Amino acid sequence: MAQVRAGKIKALGMASEKRLRVAPDVPTLIEAGVPGFASSTWAMVLAPAGTPRDIVEKLSAELNKIIRSPAIQERLDALGVEPGGGSPDEARAFLQREIGKWGKVVRDANVTIDN
Repeated sequence: MAQVRAGKIKALGMASEKRLRVAPDVPTLIEAGVPGFASSTWAMVLAPAGTPRDIVEKLSAELNKIIRSPAIQERLDALGVEPGGGSPDEARAFLQREIGKWGKVVRDANVTIDN
């Protein structure tokens, strides 16, 4: 995003499903004529299986506060990153959708691991 803001490169489209808050004038690739194309990079904090629900919810609440703090938001904006955040249940649903989507890609492309 720094290169786009500096006018050194022109963003033709974003791979996100919707326009980004940090670049509202840049269309999505879907809007630019590539139907169904949406992909993003994401990161998620996970806890070990069996972690008590109250601890998971507390961790989630604290992480949501952090990513929405002005200092962190300013840094993420500079990088062109829009944090997702949300509840543990929303994170679980998102992860399941990603596993389904990319698992299909791997199966359809017959991707294998070479040892």
